[in-house]
Amino acid sequence: MYFFLSSQPVFHSDSSGPPRGTVIFARFLDAKELKFLGDLLKAGLMVRRKDSPLLSQGFLEAHKAFLEGAEDFVFPFDSTQVAGTAC
Repeated sequence: MYFFLSSQPVFHSDSSGPPRGTVIFARFLDAKELKFLGDLLKAGLMVRRKDSPLLSQGFLEAHKAFLEGAEDFVFPFDSTQVAGTAC
């Protein structure tokens, strides 16, 4: 089972002061949800475990970039297509 997780600090409405907590959103990512998100984004989506032997070169390079502190990653497939991800 996969999840989509997002968290953000909670500030005053004017963004002042220290964070007062954290809001966390989670959503199951099953085949139906991936199709819905893919249709919404007009993009093909896939989920792979980071230890999967099926990982493409793009996934491997993105994983390495995130481990080194990158906040986003773009991998060109060819002269007309790219893949991108962000953490």
